[in-house]
Amino acid sequence: MLTALLFALLPSAALPHQDAHVGDVQVGAKPVADAHAGHGKLDWFQGTYAELLAEAKKTNKPIFMDYWTTWCGWCKKLDSDTFSDAGVVEQMKSVLCYSVDAEQSDPKAEMDGARLAQRYGVRGYPYLVFADPSGELCDRISGYLPPADFLRETRRILSGENTLSELRARVQLEPANLFQRGDYMQRLLQYNDPEGARREGAEIRARVERGEGFDPTQPYERWRVADLLRRAGDEAGANAQLDAVRQFGAPGVQWLARRAAFDTAVGQVNRGFQTEKKLDASPIVTFLAEEKLPELVYEAWTARRNLELFTANERRKEQKLDEASRARTAARTAAREAWKACPERFKGDAARDFVMTWLPDAAQLAADEKTMLVEVARWAVLQFPKDAARHDVLGQALLAQGHADEAVTAFEKALELAPGRLNTRSRLAEARAALEKK
Repeated sequence: MLTALLFALLPSAALPHQDAHVGDVQVGAKPVADAHAGHGKLDWFQGTYAELLAEAKKTNKPIFMDYWTTWCGWCKKLDSDTFSDAGVVEQMKSVLCYSVDAEQSDPKAEMDGARLAQRYGVRGYPYLVFADPSGELCDRISGYLPPADFLRETRRILSGENTLSELRARVQLEPANLFQRGDYMQRLLQYNDPEGARREGAEIRARVERGEGFDPTQPYERWRVADLLRRAGDEAGANAQLDAVRQFGAPGVQWLARRAAFDTAVGQVNRGFQTEKKLDASPIVTFLAEEKLPELVYEAWTARRNLELFTANERRKEQKLDEASRARTAARTAAREAWKACPERFKGDAARDFVMTWLPDAAQLAADEKTMLVEVARWAVLQFPKDAARHDVLGQALLAQGHADEAVTAFEKALELAPGRLNTRSRLAEARAALEKK
């Protein structure tokens, strides 16, 4: 939905709860009979799920699971097109592939296809799951993808880029970052792991009770904590934080009033999209013209950025490339303004948003814009020196600016921190090739 895309900070509706814990399964029966026959040309692992985990542990290979049903037409198309493509077959040789009939049931088995699908939160078919060698969920793809798109997504996932695993690693690097932990909690819900989300929610509540991870003297931070607690299921705690904002007196009351005005603008944008399928940024533009509070200026520019990115994607699907290009330009402008307005304590998020918005268009940027891209990427690395993703992004920015030597160093550091990043390895080769041409 557009709402989820635009406003990650707004309260989100809880997804249906079901058991998706996957780390401690003890199984001994093959979950699917003849699951591998006629399912493309991938080298499907033959054996039980328990044997699959044992093989993954022994070889340290990631796991790929294809959940399908006998009546699913898109599953059959995935088999005939994508899983039969030579490039896909070659790329998936580095992965243990497992084919699962998600509706297969065997009461005598310790684990059948239906129960295995439930454990990984499978919803809709085809449903493609990537897990680490221990069976822990890394990421998933819902629905059919043609070969080129599947290859791109698989490389991203196997590289650990923007995956559940990467978000989990960031939480481990910054355990006191409440808001990043909140993003992780939300992703767990999206991936149908309510138990994991509840654990993160409990940790968030405990840290808030101890006064950790936020500045209680700032209305904005109190409001963000209130939103976080509401998403964690603690309505009373959220209301207590909002009461604390009101106790700031006039500044707190003003902040909540302006926040309500922003929410009204958000609602207008979403209603226009839902009722008329029209993407109209004017309510947010009007709000920005009147707003003075820097925190809300930051949030409004972030919302504008997300709206323009969404617009660009929609126009690209419609083959309206000129309109898509204009929307991407507007998104870059919004990301720059959000970065400028962002409160200092939250610049880590703003830096990531800025760089990831500008980077796809790096070849089109003016020289001063490329310089700014590198400066923000460097700042992000200095704040989070153990985050491989940030070193990788810095390398991409440096390469776009023509600094192949520094890009090589950045990519090498990213691989030192996370050796499995396939895309980083490719970018390192590109940077070294560019260096040799000099």
